[in-house]
Amino acid sequence: MKLSFRTILPIILISALLILLNGCIPTTTPTPGATTGGTITGIFETPEACCIANRDHTEGWVPLVNATVSVIDSKDVTHTTKTDSDGKYWLTDVAPGIYYVITACCECEDGEGVYKDVVEEELKEGDTYDAGIADCESSALGLMVDYLLSGDVFVGEDCNDYCNCFDEESQIYALLVTTGVKLRVAAVNLQNPITEPLEKIRANADFQGFVVELCDLLEACCVEPGVTLVPPPGPPPTDPCVGHSAPEITTLLPLQATAGQEYTGTVSATDVDNDALTFSLTLHPTGMSIHPDTGKITWTPGCEQICECLQLAEMGRTEEPNGGCIPNIVTVKVTDACHSAEKTFCIEVTNNEPVLDLKDKEVTAPDTFIYDVSADASDAEGDILNYYLVAPPAGMTIGLTTGVITWAVVCDDADCTSNTFAAAIVPCIPKDYLIEVKVTDACHPDGVVDTFTLTVKPCEYELTVLVNPSGKGTPNGAGTYPQNSIAPISVTDLELEYEFVDWTGDAVLGSTIVNSNTVLMDADKIVTANLRWHEVYEPFCRFAFEDLPILPYAENDWDYNDWVGDVDIKCQYLGEGLEEITFTVTHEHDGAGLDSEVWFKIPANTFSSTGTYVLNGGASTAFDNTIVNDFKFISSVELLSGGETFTLVITFGSPFSFTCSPFVVSDIFGKSIFFQAYLHVLDNPVYGVPDYVASATDPRRLAVPGSWTYPDEGDPIWDDYAKVTGSSSAGPNFNLEDGTWTTP
Repeated sequence: MKLSFRTILPIILISALLILLNGCIPTTTPTPGATTGGTITGIFETPEACCIANRDHTEGWVPLVNATVSVIDSKDVTHTTKTDSDGKYWLTDVAPGIYYVITACCECEDGEGVYKDVVEEELKEGDTYDAGIADCESSALGLMVDYLLSGDVFVGEDCNDYCNCFDEESQIYALLVTTGVKLRVAAVNLQNPITEPLEKIRANADFQGFVVELCDLLEACCVEPGVTLVPPPGPPPTDPCVGHSAPEITTLLPLQATAGQEYTGTVSATDVDNDALTFSLTLHPTGMSIHPDTGKITWTPGCEQICECLQLAEMGRTEEPNGGCIPNIVTVKVTDACHSAEKTFCIEVTNNEPVLDLKDKEVTAPDTFIYDVSADASDAEGDILNYYLVAPPAGMTIGLTTGVITWAVVCDDADCTSNTFAAAIVPCIPKDYLIEVKVTDACHPDGVVDTFTLTVKPCEYELTVLVNPSGKGTPNGAGTYPQNSIAPISVTDLELEYEFVDWTGDAVLGSTIVNSNTVLMDADKIVTANLRWHEVYEPFCRFAFEDLPILPYAENDWDYNDWVGDVDIKCQYLGEGLEEITFTVTHEHDGAGLDSEVWFKIPANTFSSTGTYVLNGGASTAFDNTIVNDFKFISSVELLSGGETFTLVITFGSPFSFTCSPFVVSDIFGKSIFFQAYLHVLDNPVYGVPDYVASATDPRRLAVPGSWTYPDEGDPIWDDYAKVTGSSSAGPNFNLEDGTWTTP
């Protein structure tokens, strides 16, 4: 070990622990330096005189020069070396390990002999351990490690003169064995493969006594090698008990204990001679013990040991049965070296019942009801409590140890007499449940019971009343209603041209086409008041055609009055969706020399729903929105005198979002209109004009929003409208900068 608080008696003669080998293995003195294993270093010194009184390494000590130093593990001598002129040694390349013992042995001259030291921590690869200067404690520790590992004591060949100090007949050997056995009883087992700290040996009181006695024995052994001193006989022993008084027990406090909790009591006793006292129990309840030195009683009484104590004049307590229980009688005995005394006490053991103070609760269905009953329960002793429900509603549970009640409350848990249409509809009302809870502890298995009232309020449902289209009327009746309530609904303050049609969404109790209605609130519901309204454009636009051939331009008169017609559009909406669209075509003028047909073309997928159509009052015909639809409004403009009207009504199977946008004046030829009006000019052999069509891709068609005054017969449009320029050869050029070309 490193330099200790107590240095060695000069000559500590112990074995080299050569379990498998007899004698030391000599090697050359190594030079300090780097190794692949670990390094052990230290110093051995010896006193100048054998029995020098000074045990501290301060004066009278000289280096132990050229002594053989061996390192021994639990099995064998692993390395040897020699001390230098300063008594220092190095053991290098020592394999990593534990429990290494270092032994220095020299020829026995003038009292030199065996010295010991110990590597007190695990030696790891590459580490250097400095054992310091060997002393009495380190040698005793090395000797004890030898013994605990091998079970015997050995000495080196160079130390034979001192064998008698360590043989099996010596006091040193007997003391070593006695102390080693005590250490084994104290569970110091160095054979355990897990490293056990040597500090456990050092801290042991028996080992500390061994160190002191070993130093004294070795000092005596040092007088003459091989001789053990025997102390001279002393005077005959005297009786130590003469004149001594017996001890007296005064109190045991406290005399109350709680079942399930540790009881600590203290016995007070006096002794006029101030002798050391030893305490014991001659009568005691099961599980009770007393410390022999302090008189401290420890005990954890069980529930079966709950009992009171009755007064008796003689001894203050009784051990007779008391109301079905047996009092806990304790008889304490105290002794000193010469005398003993006893006294009897009774310890009262109690444990109170738990306390339960429940509070009434309420919950609105549907919800998860949670009540932590433990917050309203208590136990004076802090015992662990268990919780139980007595005849709870279906689905209600309680945590055995947590006391948390949980119940998934549904709407039917309220008081709902009837919720069917066949019987009278009665709104649900709150319902009270009486909940009974029992709480127990270890000593009171029957427990205590308390109740609380749980009021379940009926479910509340949300009614949402909407208007379609939004903002065109005031919805009435929205709000929160108890389960099975009857909620009135209506829509008022309709804007002009909006009319109520029906209710959609969740079912109403009356007819869906009645504005003022009612709803059974047996769930969250949404109802929508649908309004019908119209978007009307009269006229939407005026179409004007030039019917002469487009080429050459010079042959056209560009008066755009060969056929003129107005188109009115009426879009009928149900809520936000287009329900029906009506086209009305009014024949205004026919200035052509050729006969023509007037057609409307609706491109495929212009509308998002199929339906039916009626053309000019004819039969209802299926309308397919996925194909191009061509409708012939007028079969012969030559047969018309002016003012005649023609209609196309398309009714859709499902309303859909659609905007009948107003016409834009800058769209001169109406290319962006969602339908296309075109003129089919019929073949006329008189003029030699072939059969052809004037449509939106043709500059011979004008589209003008609202009513528009067309040019006089034969007047090019640039003659009647100042902002239109052009010539017979080039055709018209419309000024679109400010959109006012239609001004004459």
